[in-house]
Amino acid sequence: MGLSHAELRRWYHGYNRAYFFGRLPREMAVYYAPHDEAHGEAVRGETGACSIQIDTTLAGTRYARMTLLHEMVHHYTGDWGHGRRFQAGMLRLAVAGAFRKVW
Repeated sequence: MGLSHAELRRWYHGYNRAYFFGRLPREMAVYYAPHDEAHGEAVRGETGACSIQIDTTLAGTRYARMTLLHEMVHHYTGDWGHGRRFQAGMLRLAVAGAFRKVW
């Protein structure tokens, strides 16, 4: 599969509705970009602007979907590390079936 920012955004909006109760920002900047240190990154700027970046090497793959869900949990829980809230959020997604066919 090729690099498709629009497809990534469609996944984001679908997951937001299905697994995050529509509570993540609709205007979230979600895009592919090269990232040498991680598969993805969730950012909340000082102005409150939110973004999710997924490494271009994952574009269009099931790993992109898993990484997107992972980064969405950071935004949903407000846990920017991998602490208790983040772990609980990931477990909630797994129990809800969010990783079915992608993990």
